[in-house]
Amino acid sequence: MVGVQPFTNLARSLTTSVPISASNLGVSRRMSKRAKIIEFPKAKAKSLTKRTLAVGDFLAELYVDTRSVPPLYHYIVTRKDSAGILGWGQERSVEDAERSALDKIAGMNANSARVG
Repeated sequence: MVGVQPFTNLARSLTTSVPISASNLGVSRRMSKRAKIIEFPKAKAKSLTKRTLAVGDFLAELYVDTRSVPPLYHYIVTRKDSAGILGWGQERSVEDAERSALDKIAGMNANSARVG
């Protein structure tokens, strides 16, 4: 074939071109050989507390995150024996989080009663 270099000639021409160095790449030669590792502050005590409510075929897991001020109360609604999340949210009080989770469950129970 005319105009096509065999692979070995192409590979040889690539290896004999300009050598790659730190200055060719625009990298300072004063660069440290060891990578700097960013350290994150360690968490104090355990900051999440979990509580589970079971209503019919549904579970509501309530978590409080005490790392934030004021604490945040999270809820996750799932069906029993399922990993799928049906609803989640966060509230500023445990009562509001519990109420929101129970409202979500009540809505799903009502939908399943209409379908069934």
